[in-house]
Amino acid sequence: VMDSLSAIDNMYEYSLMAFNNDVFKVSLEKSEPHFDIENRLNNIIQYLTLAVYRYVCMGIFEKHKLMLSFQMTAKVLEGEGKLNTKALEFFLKGNIVLGKSTHEKFFPWMP
Repeated sequence: VMDSLSAIDNMYEYSLMAFNNDVFKVSLEKSEPHFDIENRLNNIIQYLTLAVYRYVCMGIFEKHKLMLSFQMTAKVLEGEGKLNTKALEFFLKGNIVLGKSTHEKFFPWMP
């Protein structure tokens, strides 16, 4: 998500070294420790996700923060396998079919 922000505004470019030092290492140190490896990884992922959001929000315009939230949410859901890609594409693009649609309707009440 951080890398794709440069397509919005070219000043949204982040240094890998800065990310490594300011976000990643801090997330490893400050995330809640746990003896079970799966729980430890989940704690790191949770902390890192919030740390990335906060880190990026410090350097972007207010008008782009909602877009960042949406992109991060979509990526998290995609990583968990919970993202309905057809619904997302419909939400982002709308109905772009010029002729009659051969696809099933999302809801029976829709024309």
